[in-house]
Amino acid sequence: MVTRTSPPSQRGAAPRPITAALRPLSSRADARLVAPVVALLLCAATVAGCSSPAGPATSTGGTAASASVVPAQAARASAGRQPTRVSPSATITAPAAPRPPTLPRPTPLHSPPRPPAPLPAIPARASVAGWSCDQVVRAVNGTSARCADAGDPSLRAQTVGDGESTVGLTDEQQVVHVQPGLGSTDTYLVAMHERGHQELRQRCDTWVCGDALARATGSSRGAWSSGPYFARVVEAGASTWARCHGGDNPRYGYRLSCEDLEAAFAAEARAREDQRREQAEYDAAWARYREAYEQYRRDYDAYAAQP
Repeated sequence: MVTRTSPPSQRGAAPRPITAALRPLSSRADARLVAPVVALLLCAATVAGCSSPAGPATSTGGTAASASVVPAQAARASAGRQPTRVSPSATITAPAAPRPPTLPRPTPLHSPPRPPAPLPAIPARASVAGWSCDQVVRAVNGTSARCADAGDPSLRAQTVGDGESTVGLTDEQQVVHVQPGLGSTDTYLVAMHERGHQELRQRCDTWVCGDALARATGSSRGAWSSGPYFARVVEAGASTWARCHGGDNPRYGYRLSCEDLEAAFAAEARAREDQRREQAEYDAAWARYREAYEQYRRDYDAYAAQP
């Protein structure tokens, strides 16, 4: 065994611990060096505490011992706790407002007034022979038609040219007025012409049909009810309808064919159907938008009510 003997001057004196002289940090470089060293010491103490069979050393008075216990406890606690998973549907995101429809509002078409009485089936020309004026006009123009004497305000006492007075007229309510005393055949022709006005009022009362008739007659749109009486498009249409249904009157110069008239009627029927369909699509689109907007308001209320 090898022993070490203290110098004579120190014999009998109490042994002194060997300590390193403390000195202040002289530079920032020293400070940067100390921090990693302290971290390494803490990590070493933590590993020693976790791997030691007897458990980590504890101390009530040392700061280093307390620092070595806290990381070890945190490591054990984190090792036994599972992370909390948050469902993506737990948080409601802000709903997006629906967009209003971009469909243009359909242009409304004029709806003609209904005739005051249903229009009857057209009697044959020969079947009215010997009938009175009232019988003829009611058979052709409906139960609201009547015969009016010359000078009656309903005939407006207007002249149509060359001093001829009005013998038949369809007023704004589609009531037909015919002057009596013409004989059953002439009364029938006048009544059929007025029936043509009734038909045009119901089936050709928009610019679609009016333009089609004006083009067929070579006239402008303004000629529908203006200009010389027999040159008006509306008069040409009424007289053409009468001729095409057995009421041919040689007094009228026909400038329309039956095919032109039926084509104009068909154009208006298509225009009315297209307008009805477009209006239905427009109304349905806005109904869907209002329903979607109400759902959006409910969704937004749920979103705003979140904690």
